[in-house]
Amino acid sequence: MKTTLLPSIFLSLLAVACCLTACAPQGESSSSPEPTPTAEPTPAPSPQAYVSLIEIPMTDTKRAIQFYRKLLNIKIEKYDMPDMTIAVLPYENQMVNIVLVKGADYEPSAKGPIVYLETGDKLDDILLRVEPLKGKILVPKTPHADGNGFFALFLDSEGNRMGLNSTK
Repeated sequence: MKTTLLPSIFLSLLAVACCLTACAPQGESSSSPEPTPTAEPTPAPSPQAYVSLIEIPMTDTKRAIQFYRKLLNIKIEKYDMPDMTIAVLPYENQMVNIVLVKGADYEPSAKGPIVYLETGDKLDDILLRVEPLKGKILVPKTPHADGNGFFALFLDSEGNRMGLNSTK
């Protein structure tokens, strides 16, 4: 039994050694001191989004599309695929794409991460549409703790807990 573990242990140690070697700066050992700063400042990195796509589960495609179309006053494109249906919210000039998804592994939930939709100055108008569209307001318009804008929470027509954000 001990002889069967030796190859596994050897491969694990080899993988760790390779990772340590790969993490060391090129041309330097991993124990060398930090490089000294250059005289010229390094330009600030470009803004980057850590989120690129949000998938919102749905169980009733027609109901979910109608809910978000009327809530946000937008056009939504629907695509049927062999094992799923997706509905794409407008993505032009957006850093993050949002799609509604119906499929075997997608289940709406009021638990877990909350996606906040930016409302600009339309938070009040959008909140007025939640309940007539069969959603439920969980938290009404509330000032952010830092006083910089407002938010609200709601359940969508599918039972997903969602947020709305506004700077006004």
